[in-house]
Amino acid sequence: MEMTPMKSCRTYAHHSATSSTETSPAPPRLLYSRKECAYQLSLSMRALDYLIAAGRLRTRKIGGRILIAHDELIRFSRADRSEPMTPERVSAAA
Repeated sequence: MEMTPMKSCRTYAHHSATSSTETSPAPPRLLYSRKECAYQLSLSMRALDYLIAAGRLRTRKIGGRILIAHDELIRFSRADRSEPMTPERVSAAA
């Protein structure tokens, strides 16, 4: 059985093609999936979903996928936050 060569992956820099003679790093991706975003922010998927639901992290929906812009990750990570990332409790009196 003949092995096909692996395609280069644009997600992670260490998988990029080695034939390039440039020493500059690859530009950041423009959009990340929820899973990639959670990894980049060192959060669980549930914590990321809480942030999205609370409107503290803006998303874009393209097709059926929820994507987060690179600039939004930078904005969120630079913000000074001290409040917990848990869902807000709704009172039963309503």
